Order: sequence, then C-alpha cells, then structure tokens
Amino acid sequence: MDDKFEKIEAFIKGKMPPDEMQSFQKKMEADQELAFEVELQRLEWEAMHQLREKDLRNKFKEWNKESAHVKIDSKTDAKNIQLPKTTKIRYLLPRIAAAAVVLLIFGFGGLYLKSSQYSHLALLEKSYTPPVINSGIKGADPQTDNLTKGIIALDINEYSKAIDILKQIPVNNTNYEKAQFLIGHAHFLKAKDNSDSLELDLAIKQFKLVADSGQTHDIVNQAEWYLLMAQLKAEQVDKDFIENLKRIASDKNHNYDSNAKQLLQRMESFWYNWKY
Repeated sequence: MDDKFEKIEAFIKGKMPPDEMQSFQKKMEADQELAFEVELQRLEWEAMHQLREKDLRNKFKEWNKESAHVKIDSKTDAKNIQLPKTTKIRYLLPRIAAAAVVLLIFGFGGLYLKSSQYSHLALLEKSYTPPVINSGIKGADPQTDNLTKGIIALDINEYSKAIDILKQIPVNNTNYEKAQFLIGHAHFLKAKDNSDSLELDLAIKQFKLVADSGQTHDIVNQAEWYLLMAQLKAEQVDKDFIENLKRIASDKNHNYDSNAKQLLQRMESFWYNWKY
C-alpha cells in the first residue's frame, strides 16, 4: 500500500502519534494537493462509515421482522433456513449505495484535482520561475548596451520592444547567445499572458535553436528548461518531451535538475495519469 495513503488514513482515524500529527498538519498547510487528498479520503471514509452503520441497523430490523415469519421446530436444520429473497436484495442495497457515494466523491474530487493541480497549465504555473539574466558587463550603460536595455524592457513587460532591441545584437557579440535566449523568453511571456499560439510557436522555435546550437552551459540549460515550459503551455507533451524531462532530471550538472525532478514526479502521479 502507498505510504502516503497509509499516513493519510492514520491521520484521519487519529492513529498518528501527536508529534507526527503536528508535522503532518504543517505539511498540509504548505501543500494544497496533500490537503485536498486528505479531505477527499476523509469524505470517502465518512461516507463508508455512515453507510455501514445504517446498513447494520437496517439488517437488525430486517432480521427481526423476517424471523417472525420463519417457523422453526426441533426438526428444522438451521443450515436449511432460507431468508426471503427481498432480505438478500435489501442487504446488498447499502453496499451498492456506499460504492456509488465513494465513486461520486472520487469522480468529482478527482476532476477538480486533475484540472486545478495536474493539468498542463497547472503544472506550468507550479514549475515556471523567471530566468536570472544579467548583462555580464559591470557598469553597463542602459542607454547604449542593448542587452541591458532588452532586459529592462522585459522587466517592465514591454516584450515587443525587448525583442526589437535584442535582435540588434550581432552574432559576433559576446552577448549574442543571451540575447537569443531572451528573445525566445519574450515570445514565451507574450504567449503566456495572451495565449497567443503564434508567439508560442516562435518561443519554442527560438528555445530549440539556442538549446541545439548554444555554446554556453548556463544559457543552453535555460533554453532546454524553458523549451519544456513553452511545450507545456502549448500542450505539446509527447514522447520527446518526457525523454528530455527525464534527461534533465537525471543530469546532476544541469541547472534545472531539481525542477525537472519535481515536474516529473507530478507527471508520474496517479492524478496526472487518471483518465475520466
């Protein structure tokens, strides 16, 4: 059985040690997904518990009622006493109802969790952080240095202006790779804010270009990671996406290995892969 499931069950039933319970409560406060799973499991448990109690009470009533119509004498074999078929049917009804309630709770709760926490857009929001880029030139003049001016334009959400400025940096400039990556990121931010498919396509193309042809470790790593972010936004999650994500997650020298591990863990979870 899943260790997390057992911990949730122990928490719900009050069988968790006090110190462990306090630690678990803190985890729930910090993790919205865990808190939702606990609430979902609690509702399922309460539904089953209440229906079992009702089932037991109904059975006693039914047995008392039916026993009044069953004649037993000294010659009657107890093994041969048959209760009416209606009793058997009524005996099953509470179990059918319990199963239906659990399925309903699981279904509606699962739909909410799937859409709010495990959709591609939800995964993007959890995984995305702005890249850290500086001009690399101490005392750079924002009036004359195009990389600095492009970064400033990005910071104030003037994405089109940033793209125009960054495109002015020539191939032989030491900041060319940074500029190319930032052009891709400017397209991505435009698409992220406005759901513009054209801008998203341009971002993906630009990130791929830098990831494939870049020479600087940090810039290439950033391009590879933000390519995945753009593909998440575009719902382009295919075999190549998963392979690239696993490669980054397994590369200890990659700048985004821990980010990739977290994203991969979410994408391997039951709720991400749940089909409804």
